[in-house]
Order: sequence, then C-alpha cells, then structure tokens
Amino acid sequence: MKTQNRIRLFGLATLVGMPLLAFVISWLFSLEFPIIGWFITDNFLVQLSIGVFYGVLVGIMASWITERNFMSSVRNRYYNLLSSLKLTWFDVFFISICAGIGEEILFRYALQYLVGIWIAALLFVAVHGYLNPKDWRISVYGLFMVLASAGFGYMAEDLGMLSAIIAHAAVDVYLLAQLKLEDKKTTFESIKYDQD
Repeated sequence: MKTQNRIRLFGLATLVGMPLLAFVISWLFSLEFPIIGWFITDNFLVQLSIGVFYGVLVGIMASWITERNFMSSVRNRYYNLLSSLKLTWFDVFFISICAGIGEEILFRYALQYLVGIWIAALLFVAVHGYLNPKDWRISVYGLFMVLASAGFGYMAEDLGMLSAIIAHAAVDVYLLAQLKLEDKKTTFESIKYDQD
C-alpha cells in the first residue's frame, strides 16, 4: 500500500477509532457524549482564537526545544522519519485535524474525566513515545509536552472541547509544516549544491 494511503488510513482510524473508544468509556461511566455541542457552541470565536494562539505558541516552543544542540539526535531521528513519509500539504492538514479531533475526544474528554488532567496529559505523551527512561533527550521534550497537554486539558474544562481540538491541530500543523518546509529547503540546497 502506498505511503500516502497508509498515512490517510491511519488518520481516519484516529478520527473514528479514538472517539468510538471515548464513546464506549462514556457509556460505561454514564457520561454525556455531546459531540455536536463541542462544535456548535456560543463561544466559538473565543475557542477558535485561543486554540489557534495556544497551539501555535506550543508549536514554537516545541520547535525551540528541539533546536537546542543537545536535542540534535532526537531532531534528526524524527526529521528522517517524517521526511521519509513525503507528506503532501493535504496530508499535513488531514493528519493534524484527525489527530486533533480523535485524540482530544479520547484523552481530554473520556480519560481526563476518569483520571484527571495531569494523568491524562501524562498518558497522552507516553502513548506518543515521548517519555523514555532510556533516552533523557526525548524525555525532556516529553516533559514539555506533558505541560502543553495539560494546557489542552484546562482549555477543554474551562473553555470547551473545541479549543483543545483546535490547539492540538494547530500544534501538529505547525510542527509538520515546519518539517515539510525544512525538507523542501534541504532538497533545494542539495540540488543547488549538485549544480554548482
């Protein structure tokens, strides 16, 4: 199966599978599951604005952390992995939106209700592999992401789920777009170097 097809299938699985799991958890613990209410809300513009602002801010800070010299091995590992996927701009936005919706509904709604903001944030980051006792560098990034993820949790509680969904999608768009642009720059520089 073509890489783009696998990526898009994974995005769809996240978009559908995680909310289904959240729905089951909600049903088991008698929680409401107001999915329409999350997206149609009185404070839509407030949630949109704060979500985009927080997401871009987290993206900038995450990028700054990975640009530190001590993080070069982590940065190179993820850059090589993601650049090998050859993401299109459609993929960048599609994956980010799927992850924002699917992961936030599971982690910020269902799991956060059961275990609280901080444990849900810790679980979210651990599932992504950013907490690794054998690699302190990735764990530094992971600890930052726990703080950022807890921010998603507080946003979901205080503003509404839509703000957390938008913030998550904005972080992913920012970081994936940065990698895509870096990949394009590297490709351009290698072509230019080959021509000289």
